[in-house]
Amino acid sequence: MRVLIVGGGPAGAVAARDLARAGIETTLIERAPHGAKPCGGAVSFAAFGEFGIPSSVIERSVRTLTLVSPRGARADIVLDDSPLVMVRRQTFDSALREMARAAGAVILHGNVARAWADPSPGVRVTTDGGRTTEIGGDVLLAADGANSVVARSLGRAVERTCFGIQEWMELSPALAARYGDRCEFHFRADVSPDFYGWVFPKKETLTVGTGTALSRARTLPRLLAALKRSVGPDLADKPVLRREVFPIPIGRIGPIGMTRPSLFVGPILFLGDAAGLVMPTSGEGIYYAMKSGEIAARAVRDNSARPGRIGRAYAAEWKRAFDRRYAVMSRLQDFFYRDDDRREKLVAIHGLKGIPEISRSLWLDRDLSARTLLSYSRSLFAALKEAGSQGRIARKGR
Repeated sequence: MRVLIVGGGPAGAVAARDLARAGIETTLIERAPHGAKPCGGAVSFAAFGEFGIPSSVIERSVRTLTLVSPRGARADIVLDDSPLVMVRRQTFDSALREMARAAGAVILHGNVARAWADPSPGVRVTTDGGRTTEIGGDVLLAADGANSVVARSLGRAVERTCFGIQEWMELSPALAARYGDRCEFHFRADVSPDFYGWVFPKKETLTVGTGTALSRARTLPRLLAALKRSVGPDLADKPVLRREVFPIPIGRIGPIGMTRPSLFVGPILFLGDAAGLVMPTSGEGIYYAMKSGEIAARAVRDNSARPGRIGRAYAAEWKRAFDRRYAVMSRLQDFFYRDDDRREKLVAIHGLKGIPEISRSLWLDRDLSARTLLSYSRSLFAALKEAGSQGRIARKGR
């Protein structure tokens, strides 16, 4: 069994590590080993233990998530002993690839120009030395992001449902005092009509960004400017170190199932952003990319004697593990991100007893049990009803 992996981000690197540990011949091809993928860079601390990632790549630990409503109301979700940690993708991805290399995977630096599935999967790659060669294998894992060359070679494309924009700036002492262990999520139509704006502190920098649907991508600079005004005047004169615009392939589940393409085509499996696996509502992609790499590697390992079953095994395990959660988060995004009145209620209910803990359990602790999902839905909409009643009483009093 020989496995090729295109893309050395979280999905490809975790898959390469797990396959190599299982004794499977694995070659990973990474296009830009010293580059940094545009990304907010937020990962739950629990993922570090789950995947054995060294804590040395953590830039900052965030212990409070602050939700900001359209009218400026604020609600805090305190994370206690399960912080959200911030990473710089260049360092984080390099550490994951080094773990794969230490496990025995071969890491090649080069650009993949084309991929194919028949008669057996392979790629044409130009290495960093300028040599062009073709490499074949038994299974190909496409982990090459939202602009996947592998997907395009097969005549399909990742559904890039959303685009993001973010700016990097220096984390001054004043900003560090404000955001030392806190990040913010801004919910307002002029910041994002269908997503949210974010403020994430790193070790020495601050990233400020927002996202919106592909159809509104041209408005991103205006949306970002509105977010910076909302955050406050302390960002107005800050020099921008870097500006990034990037696709966010959010995986959505509607009444008839996933809108993303199939997770596999014959012996080619799609992972992470190349499969459109960013979580709705939260926009989290790193963790689910790593999980897709883990599940794909397990499918290869467990079906090495029956390679025709690998793709089906991968898709089936992913569906069992996560489709229910994608469905819940899709519906929450559709409901709460529809207009500013609902965004106001989203923040308001997080000021009610028990709701922050339930949100943290679902969003960060990833408790996917049917009981938790049912409890979350019931509590959320009961709190929504209560918040609506309180709003009517307040308006009547005025």
